[in-house]
Amino acid sequence: MRAILWCNGDLPEEEITNAIVDDNVTIFGIDGGAKKAHTLGILVDEILGDMDSVDYEPFNVAITKLDDQSRSDLSKSLDLLIKRGYEEIDIIGVDGGSSEHILGIWASMYEAIQGCKIRAIHRDRISYRYHPNDGELKISMEPGTEFSIFSMEKIESITLTGAKWEINNQELEFSTLGLHNICVENEICINSSGKLIVIYPNFYSSE
Repeated sequence: MRAILWCNGDLPEEEITNAIVDDNVTIFGIDGGAKKAHTLGILVDEILGDMDSVDYEPFNVAITKLDDQSRSDLSKSLDLLIKRGYEEIDIIGVDGGSSEHILGIWASMYEAIQGCKIRAIHRDRISYRYHPNDGELKISMEPGTEFSIFSMEKIESITLTGAKWEINNQELEFSTLGLHNICVENEICINSSGKLIVIYPNFYSSE
């Protein structure tokens, strides 16, 4: 099953929503994200969060209140949907807001429980959460495409092929080692003993 989590950030481009919204996906609004979706004529199937930034009464959809204030609404929503059996989750409405907002998005993806492919769809990039239990990750892209890989903690081993600067069974920490690499084949392949955030161009966007 595939889901979309719509956050309360800037509205995504029409090209992005047209590419990822279809009849086979369930759309969840995270608090005010439900209202943002509605401005584009898209009605969410359910609203999730602590309900501090949305008047949910006009929507007439299911409401799931997530009260734990020690975690962000995105973190709580990701774990809830993974436990419900969703295998793919796209997060949109993630751009805009304060400077620390984007790091919070990545942290939510990073700490989410295993068992799901998670992507944050930005205006010009895609952030993909890699979990070691996923096995080898292959991402198709044209030669010359720039991408980056980050770990938020020390991991014992990462192997990267298909890139200008390949990595062979090396340690990786939160550093600039994986910043601004370049694909030299038709895909990059990643194996890692720990979780990663892989950032690459948003091919859906017109930018």
